[in-house]
Amino acid sequence: MSDDSVLILMGVLSGWLPIYPSMVFVIKNKWLKDGTIYTFLEIAIGVMLCHFVATCSSVFHTHHLLSPPQQIILSSTGFILGAGILMAYVTLRDALWIGPEDVIMMEEFDNKLFFLDPTSSKKRRFNIHALRYDLALCYAIHSVGAGVAFFLHLNSKYQGTYGMTLLPYLLFTVIEGLSIAAPIARFPLSWPRVLIIGSIAGVPFVFGAGLGSVNLSTSFIVFLSSLSAGSLFYCIIMLMEMISMNQRSDKSPLFTALRVLLFFLISSFLHQGMHNHL
Repeated sequence: MSDDSVLILMGVLSGWLPIYPSMVFVIKNKWLKDGTIYTFLEIAIGVMLCHFVATCSSVFHTHHLLSPPQQIILSSTGFILGAGILMAYVTLRDALWIGPEDVIMMEEFDNKLFFLDPTSSKKRRFNIHALRYDLALCYAIHSVGAGVAFFLHLNSKYQGTYGMTLLPYLLFTVIEGLSIAAPIARFPLSWPRVLIIGSIAGVPFVFGAGLGSVNLSTSFIVFLSSLSAGSLFYCIIMLMEMISMNQRSDKSPLFTALRVLLFFLISSFLHQGMHNHL
């Protein structure tokens, strides 16, 4: 097996497959409280913030490789396109699906934005709000650039000893699976649904790792990074809005913000540790 094939296989094992067990963990464990599931979404925001900052930093550090007009055009175009893809999808989704904001369930929270009762009606079960696809699509757009970075880092710097470098990617992928599954945590386990959502989020990482084996231009890498940053920015805003709409009256928004900050710092520590080993 060639070195490139080994690196792509490592991408499959660390950037795609770990999504599935973490999704199944959330859906199978019906004992998980809603507060715990919301924590998964807060973790997702922290991780996305870390990815967003790191991606913007990588774009900034290419300023000496491109002329200022090139960098401005490529980064702004990629950013707007990344956010625009998600915005267009959400607009289309809202026009076609019945949103959970139409359903009020008086349980732990006043408004159940994510966790609909799947037994209330068969029609409602299939017309659920597809936040899980929003998250999966966001991760998909980001994962292309992440896969390219994964391949380039391991191929040029690490020379075949992968263990320490793979760990942060694997942890991030597990966290992605937890956040993607959170909106459907109260629904019965559906293997086709899990496979489809996990593939949407994970396959682009492998595709990006494959792209990394090609001699990519700096301009294309900047565009991919900006595309990733735009999708992450839109998804962060969307998740923050979702959590805010379901904020418990006895919980301070500051508490949520502090937890997001904590998860951001932990993610940043892992991310920095990854680069220290490269």
